[in-house]
Parts: sequence; C-alpha cells; structure tokens
Amino acid sequence: MTKKQSSLVGTKGPQLSVLPPGDYRINKYLFKVYEGKSTPVPAGHVAVIKSNVGKDYVGDPILPSDVIATDLSVPIVPKDFRGVWEDVYTPGEYYINQKAYEVTMVDTRVHTWNYLGNYTRRWVDLQVGDDGKVHQKLHEEFIKMPEGAADSAIVLRVEGWDVFQDSRVQVQVTPENAPFVVASVGGLQEVEDKIITPNYRSIIRNVVARDLTVTEAVLDKDGNPVRELVVDKNGNIVKGAEGPIKMHTVTRPRQVLDLLYHRAELEKAVAAELVPAGAQAGLTVQWVRFGDPAVPPALLIPGKRKQLATSLMSTYKQEKLAQIERVQTEKERSRADQQENLMISEIGIKVAGNKATAREKEGRGEEKYLKSVAAGQLAQANVLGKDRAFELAYVKEVLSAVKENPAIVKMPGTLVIGDGSSLEGAAAILGHNNISMGMGKNAKK
Repeated sequence: MTKKQSSLVGTKGPQLSVLPPGDYRINKYLFKVYEGKSTPVPAGHVAVIKSNVGKDYVGDPILPSDVIATDLSVPIVPKDFRGVWEDVYTPGEYYINQKAYEVTMVDTRVHTWNYLGNYTRRWVDLQVGDDGKVHQKLHEEFIKMPEGAADSAIVLRVEGWDVFQDSRVQVQVTPENAPFVVASVGGLQEVEDKIITPNYRSIIRNVVARDLTVTEAVLDKDGNPVRELVVDKNGNIVKGAEGPIKMHTVTRPRQVLDLLYHRAELEKAVAAELVPAGAQAGLTVQWVRFGDPAVPPALLIPGKRKQLATSLMSTYKQEKLAQIERVQTEKERSRADQQENLMISEIGIKVAGNKATAREKEGRGEEKYLKSVAAGQLAQANVLGKDRAFELAYVKEVLSAVKENPAIVKMPGTLVIGDGSSLEGAAAILGHNNISMGMGKNAKK
C-alpha cells in the first residue's frame, strides 16, 4: 500500500476505513467487500496500535514521563502517523482495519514472575536419643520448577558454596507505558525474557559478590555475644548483672548465612538496581522478594547443634528444679500426714520440759529446806549438845513413823524399865513394845 492509497474514500486500492455492522448500498462492480471481526479489548488490557500507513512523524521524540531514555529507546508517535501510536485503546469493542494497523494486546495488571526450583534441596534433622546423644539424619528432595515460572532458582556462589535462591519479582506495565514497551521490546514475554530475567540474574549475583556493611553483635573467642557492663548510679560495676549485647558496625565479605539473616537488606539492594533497569523498558518493578535459600546443611549443623545443646541444658535445669520442687512437696505432704503425731510429740516434749522444770524447782526448794533444817539442827546441837540433839531427832522420827503407821507397834508381855537414859524414858512412855525395846537398845549403845 502506497501513500496514494490512503484513507480517502473512493481512492483506488484498499480503504483505511471500515464499515461497522449495518445495511449499506454498495456497488459491488466498483468495490470488493471483505468481512472481518471486531477487535475486543478485555478488562485489564490495552490495545497498542502500530500504523503501517500515514505520514512520518518529524517532531520531538515522545517518551512516557517515567521512562528513562537510553540509546535503545524507540520513540512513539501521535495518532494517525506511521509508527506506534502513543494513544491506546482501553477495554471495549473496536472496528479496526487490521490490514493497515497491527494490534498488540498488553496486559496492564500486576504480574509476579517466579524464579523457583530445578535443584536438589538437602537438610539435616537432629534428634536426641534415649542415651542423651544427638543423632543426625540427612534428607534430600528435588524441587521442580513450577509450571508457568519465569525461570529456575538463581544459583549464587558465596564462600565457594553453590546456593540456590528462590525469589519473586512483582512487575507491571501501566497503560501509559504500554506503547513504549511494544515499540522498544515487544510484549510482556519479550520483556521477561530479554530485559528482566537477564538483568535480574546479573544484578543479584553482583550484589551478593559485594562486601556487606552490617551492624552485628560483638563475639568473644568462643563465638558467644559480649554484653555491656552494668553500672550503678555511683559508677560501680554491678557483678552478676547482664547488660545489653554489645553491637558494632563492620564491613566484610558476604557469608552464606547472610542470605538467611540479612535477607531484607539483600532484597532492598537488588530492587534498588532492578527498578531502573525495568524503567528503561517502560516496566514498573514494584518489589523483589526472596524465599529461603538452599543453604548446604554442613553450614547449618554447628548452629543447630549449639542451639539444641542450649535448649537441652535449659530443659535439664528446669527438670532439676521440678524434681527439687517435687521432693519439697512430698516432704510437706509427709509432714502434713504426720501432723497429729508431731503435735503429740511436741506436746509431750513440752510436758516433759515442764516436769523437768518443776522437779528442778522442787529440788531447789528441798535443798533450801534441808539447809534450813540443818542450820536449825546445828543451832540446836550448839545449845543441847550433839548427843542430846541426836536423841531428840531420833525420837521425833520414831514418833512420826508410829503416827503414820501405828501397826508397827508390837506389845510383848514383858515390861522394860529404862535405866535413866533419855531414850529409855521415851521407851517407857511408849510402853512395853518392839519400838521401846529398839530405842532402849540404841540408848545403851
């Protein structure tokens, strides 16, 4: 089709305009009619028009406002000029002469491109046996690349290890940028294959290969975190108190475990470089997200064993405290069961103590009494003489005994007459009996 064969109705050659559905009076000797279908634009899409007819555009280059111009950028043109039009057809039904215009449907919804699978994942389970020892069991599983994924997981080489990194990239082509995408690259599949995937793989590998600046804990020679000293208000160090973990900022080569522990920083660094790369092709990169990397299990075992040992130590301490508490509980329960006996025993101890105290007091009273008696007897002996005092005391004891027990007095038929002794006189008073006889004998002695 030449420029002379333009959109002027009635000009010899194919016509640019189309006749929508309806009744028409057409001279079929002058015109040949070709029937065609309408062009629907579904929701979430726009139709980008590339015109093969019309004048060439010679004005200033037209680029979307948020597109970064490069040497590879292909300018778009206003409507009715030859080239890719800057105006798009929004969702609806259109009658387009597809012999003069090429229609490219562009999906303007948000898309998530997955880079997953196609590697063997290995991991180790740790179990504590009945003997208290830690046993290791290796597992492995082949992760397939899901159907519809953009590509397989990206292989990162860190510290000499091959680490497979699953990830996702969320992208979108806005309606304003759709003509530029079609003009410079093509459809979304071409953008994915020619722009995003190669750039994404290159960017993530370059970012991982750089040194990492991070704030992390200060470790001692055994690899344990160092804590700050706790100081009281007087400036003295509080012994036994644990302060916060001491932190410092370091710049060092990236390690494999950084893919786990500093994943957010890595996502931000990759997105910061991928967004401009997508903008060069009119693509809006919204975010980058990483899954768990397939870290070699040999690097995770030391940390897992240490964590398990710490957990077991804490468990054993808790069990010990529980046993101590159980023993104390049993002790208290046994004490409660024997409470009656304990009370009887305690009362008995108190009663015995009271009796001992009473007897002690009685003894001290008896001692005082005997001392008083002895003092009296001594005074009596000093007045009457020791022999007379003895005889008097003897008689008192005999009379007291007879008073308490009269049956001890026996009356024989023989009369005993004293010889003048005081005891014999007493015996005479008592009459002729065994007591008086005894007293007489004692007097004679």
